[in-house]
Amino acid sequence: MVPHGAYTDLEAFLHELSAQFAPRGWVVVQAAPYDDSSWPYATFAKSIDYTMLMAYDEHDETSASGSIAGEPWFESMLDKRMKALPAQSHHRGDRWLCL
Repeated sequence: MVPHGAYTDLEAFLHELSAQFAPRGWVVVQAAPYDDSSWPYATFAKSIDYTMLMAYDEHDETSASGSIAGEPWFESMLDKRMKALPAQSHHRGDRWLCL
C-alpha cells in the first residue's frame, strides 16, 4: 500500500518513467486498489498507459466474510472507476481489468 503522503512522489516517478519508456515503445501499467476512494486514479492515469485494478478485495479482516469479489460489488466499483479513468485505456477481460 502506498501511504497518502507519498502520492506526489509516486506521481512524479510515474511521469518520469513514462517519459523514458515512451520513446522505446514500452508501456507503463500500474496496479491499483479497486475500492479505495482516496486513491488518485485520474491523476496517476495521466502519466501511465494502463491501470490494472486489483478487484479481489471486497472483504477483509474488518468486514464480515464473503466472496472475494461478488458480482454486485464488482459492477458497482467498476462503474465508479470508469468515471475516473480515461475511456481510451479500457480493456476488460473476465475479472482481469486493465484501464
